[in-house]
Amino acid sequence: VFYSRVKNELLKIANPDNPSDYIGGNIPRTVHAGLELQLYGELSTERLSGTVDWGLSYTLNHFRHKNDDTFNNKWLPVIPQHFGSVHAIYQHTSGVYVGPDVEFASSVYADQANTLKASGYGIVNLTLGYSHPSSRLTVFLNVRNLADKNYAASTEFIAQANTEQAVFNPGLERSLFVGAKILW
Repeated sequence: VFYSRVKNELLKIANPDNPSDYIGGNIPRTVHAGLELQLYGELSTERLSGTVDWGLSYTLNHFRHKNDDTFNNKWLPVIPQHFGSVHAIYQHTSGVYVGPDVEFASSVYADQANTLKASGYGIVNLTLGYSHPSSRLTVFLNVRNLADKNYAASTEFIAQANTEQAVFNPGLERSLFVGAKILW
């Protein structure tokens, strides 16, 4: 659990010479609060010839302006309120392993005025691999974004959105990664 009152955070402020324009500057007060959680473990049963490694990570973010003259108590942009992942990997005693993982994020504002949002997303990935019993050789195949979902993985940081700005950064399309680890 965390809670921080931040003074003079470097964000966007109204330009004193042209209030409809924004420049880099210090926001008098913001609040960064939240919760980070990680759980993991290993399951084995007599029916399985191996183990299942599982894990969950989750972050709850509550990042806001604090009584700001321009942005009042609006959400700070770019950081989703909810972010996390879940995985389960079955590892056979032969060294072969396989399992899915899911990554998820809630919608997120792209601007300090809270007028433009990127939708939340969830993507499913799958890993298949082999780890030699000596742990000296590991090879794997990882497929990311199995459903080939279109989503914004992140946004640019802006003060006030308008229709002429490109602010969404796309996430990976369905992608295949192959790798090896050799220890000597």
